[in-house]
Amino acid sequence: MKKITSGILAVIMLLVSLVNILAVSPVYASTDYKVEWTEDDFMYSSEGNIIAFSDKGLEKKEKTNVLVFPEGTKSINGNYSLSHSNDELRYKREFGRGKHWDKVIIPDSVKHLGYAAFYEASIDEVKLSNSLTYLGGLAFFNCGLREVTLPNTLVNIEHNAFERNNLQEITIPKSVKTIEQYAFSRNKLHTIKVLGNPNINSKGVFHNQDVEYRPKQNPFYENHFGFNGNQGFKSIPNGLRFENGEFVFDKNVDSVELEFDYNNDMYQGKMTIYNPNKYSIDTQTDLTGQDIDEKDNKIDDLTKNIKDLENQIKDLNDKKQEDQSKIDELKEKLESCKDNGEKLKQEKAKLEEE
Repeated sequence: MKKITSGILAVIMLLVSLVNILAVSPVYASTDYKVEWTEDDFMYSSEGNIIAFSDKGLEKKEKTNVLVFPEGTKSINGNYSLSHSNDELRYKREFGRGKHWDKVIIPDSVKHLGYAAFYEASIDEVKLSNSLTYLGGLAFFNCGLREVTLPNTLVNIEHNAFERNNLQEITIPKSVKTIEQYAFSRNKLHTIKVLGNPNINSKGVFHNQDVEYRPKQNPFYENHFGFNGNQGFKSIPNGLRFENGEFVFDKNVDSVELEFDYNNDMYQGKMTIYNPNKYSIDTQTDLTGQDIDEKDNKIDDLTKNIKDLENQIKDLNDKKQEDQSKIDELKEKLESCKDNGEKLKQEKAKLEEE
C-alpha cells in the first residue's frame, strides 16, 4: 500500500511541475540573430569603451556574421593592432581587416566611433547609433557599403570616414558641423543632400565619384540629383538636352557619359545617365511623378510587412490556444490525481486504524 501511495504522489508532483512550466514560460519573439553578444566578448580600454574582440569574442565570430555591440557601450575604437604589437592575435581582434559582416548594429548608447573602427571590413548593412556625435577617420574605409543613414545627432565626420564604398545617396543631417577631407571620396554618389551648413574641407570630400544614375522619367529634373540639386557638368553631350531645369533624352539614345566638377573638386567625378524610356514604360513629365512612384513602392513594402506581421500574430495566437488546451487537459488530470490521492489517503488511514 505504501508503494502505491508513493507512486501516486510522484505522479502528482510531476504533473504539478509540468503545469507550472507551461503556465509561466514566456513566448519569445522570433529573431534573426542566433548568437547573442555580451560584454565578455570584447576588450575594453576603460568602462564602456570597446577596443577589440576578447578570446571569447573571437570564438563567437566563427559562429555568426551579425555583430551586435552590447547596450551600455560608450565608444568603439579601431586600430588595435597598432598599439598592441606584442599580441599575436592583434589583427584578428579588430572588427575590420577583411572580416565579413552581414549586419553591424551599434546601440544608441554609443556616442563615439573611433579611428579605423571597421577599416576594410566587408559590411552588407550597418545600423548606427541614434546618439552618435563623432565618426572617426577611416571608420568605414573600403567596407563595400551601399547605403547608410546618418543620425540627427552627428556633429563631426572625420577624414576618409566613408572613402571607397558603394554609396549612391547620402543625406548629411543638419546637426553636422564639420566634414573632413576625402570623407566620401571614391563612392557612387549621384545624390547628396546637405541639410545644414557644415564646414566642408576643401580637399575633395565628395570627389572621384563613379556614378550610374537611372532617372525614372524623361524629362528628369536637376533638383532630383547631384549636390543639393547641383551637378557641375563640364558639358552636355549630344543626345541629352538641358532646358529650364529639365534634362531631356533624345529617343534613340541609350545613355550618356558626363564629367562633373562642382565647387572646385568638392563633388567631382564621372556619371553615366541611362535613358528611362529605353528601360521603363514610365514617361511621366510632371515634377511629382517620381515622388509618387517612390511612395507607391513604399506602400507595397509596408503592405507586405503588415501581412507578414498579421501571419506571425496568427501563428502565435494559434500556438497560445494549443498550449492553453494542453494546460487545461493537464489541470484536469491533476485534479483527478489529487482526488484519487485523497481517496487513497483515506483508505490508508482506515487500514491503519484497523
